[in-house]
Amino acid sequence: MLLGITGTADPHLRLLAATYLIEAHKFIGAQFYPSPRPNWDRTLDGFAAKGIDVVVLEVRTDAEASVIHRRAGHLLYLGGWGRFEANLSLPPGDVELLPCNSSATLFRQLDSVVGNLAFSGTVQ
Repeated sequence: MLLGITGTADPHLRLLAATYLIEAHKFIGAQFYPSPRPNWDRTLDGFAAKGIDVVVLEVRTDAEASVIHRRAGHLLYLGGWGRFEANLSLPPGDVELLPCNSSATLFRQLDSVVGNLAFSGTVQ
């Protein structure tokens, strides 16, 4: 599974989500630095060939999102409080995690995404 973290939530919340996926679900953490390059394609393809789950921290651009989408990966959009975008248009397979007031709520949302690959939409 390939997931990318994006959204308007506080950077610490996005990092918490990625850390949880790494520690609880045994994902490998990765980051596009300074931007996607051809070697990223080889690296992500290598992880996929070995069945290794990867979470990409801080997906910031359409180019970075397209690298994930080309590999049937999904973006996890974490919205911030007071920044809910009612008209947010997510591509099929991408997931919006709603703002939450506890890490336990965030972790439950992440668990539901990881446990259901076919899921698409908003997790409450």
